[in-house]
Amino acid sequence: MGRNLLKDHRITNNLKSQYFRDTTFDGLTVFAGKIIDCEFFNIHFKHCQLGSNTKYSNCIFRNCRIEGKYSTLGNPTTYINCTFENCNFKGNMVFMGAIFEHCRFSGTFTNNIFIDEKRWFKKCFTFTNCDLTNANFVNLTINGERTFKNCKLPDQQS
Repeated sequence: MGRNLLKDHRITNNLKSQYFRDTTFDGLTVFAGKIIDCEFFNIHFKHCQLGSNTKYSNCIFRNCRIEGKYSTLGNPTTYINCTFENCNFKGNMVFMGAIFEHCRFSGTFTNNIFIDEKRWFKKCFTFTNCDLTNANFVNLTINGERTFKNCKLPDQQS
């Protein structure tokens, strides 16, 4: 079975207990209010905006890639108790405006910019009580001190 390609797709309804697999979303826009107990397996989010005033709860993102010139996890979008397992986040705007609470991450963060100045975003993005010990940071820029609150960060030694 091959990969599905969905171009310029929109999700505007709340989602609960949905399963997405082996799909490339090119230009996905999410305007849903709540996404609960959903699983995303082997998904490539390319040039996507994964939320605008959206709340993800208890979702699992496994073997996913989030990348592309316009890709963002949402501004503002909140992720609560979500797991990002073996995911790759590539691009400077990926995390802009996203809020993570009690989430777990593994995979690679590449060329990301973390700026916690509210003037740039609807809400300052933060990671609160998150576990990033299995994440690999590559070429990260962090500006500000409020980005990681009570988080477990990776021990990266060169």
